[in-house]
Amino acid sequence: MKKWFQNLKVSQKLMLISVFFVMPDSLMLYLFITGINENIRFAQMEKKGNEYQRPLESLLKLIPEHRLLAQRALSRQQRVPDELAQTQAKIETTFTALEAVDARLGGELEFTDEGLANASVSTAAFGHSEKSGRT
Repeated sequence: MKKWFQNLKVSQKLMLISVFFVMPDSLMLYLFITGINENIRFAQMEKKGNEYQRPLESLLKLIPEHRLLAQRALSRQQRVPDELAQTQAKIETTFTALEAVDARLGGELEFTDEGLANASVSTAAFGHSEKSGRT
């Protein structure tokens, strides 16, 4: 092997050394760029997940309010029917916003029957209906 290297011309030796120097650098550059691209993709999906989560957070706040107002309405407290109707309208608006976000981002975020099945989660656990999106 040593004799083979000694028989090479200087230009060939320089070319061989350059190739052996560039190969690890190229591999490191490829791995570095791949890692950066994965981080960018993760951040983009995180932003989409946050957008999907906003109407869910609103529902998480509105539904207990609605339940409390409904209990008050049953005990015949004043001004409750107006507040109950307003809260119901907010819930309906939020469900509409959730359906719009789900239509736009649900497939990409894998909030589908197939995607949730792959994650071992059933849409029945969320009260999801195939026809309307709600039960």
